[in-house]
Amino acid sequence: MIDQVQKRIPAERVASAAKAGVLKAGAVVSSTLDTYTSSLKHRVTSNRAQAPSASQGRQFGSLLRPRTFVFLIAGTLVFALYINNILTINSLSASNEVLRDRIANSRSVNAALELRIEERQTIGRITQKAAELGLYESSVAAVELVYEDERL
Repeated sequence: MIDQVQKRIPAERVASAAKAGVLKAGAVVSSTLDTYTSSLKHRVTSNRAQAPSASQGRQFGSLLRPRTFVFLIAGTLVFALYINNILTINSLSASNEVLRDRIANSRSVNAALELRIEERQTIGRITQKAAELGLYESSVAAVELVYEDERL
């Protein structure tokens, strides 16, 4: 066969060589394929011997019972309720934070207003405002009332 390949032109040589290689490889592949198919047949027959019994099939069938679906629906409802509670807690937490900020702001404003009240309640400021309104100190002493009744 090699002599025939050398006599031909280069393109025909490549084709002939490929054909010769395929024929040689075919014999090897054929024997390998026969070995592989026989091992597969052995596996299939051994798997048939180990096929699931009717009780194993029933185990899968038990998953399809209405009771299983009731449990699945109940579990889904519990999970949905859990997620709803988490979302509600997050919402309440956010509104709680907003309220805390508002309370802190109100306390700050109240502290500023209390400071202004204390500034305006000083004796010097009251005297100044009284003088602006035309009120002056009296030169007469204040009148003191004394009860001499012992009933009190």
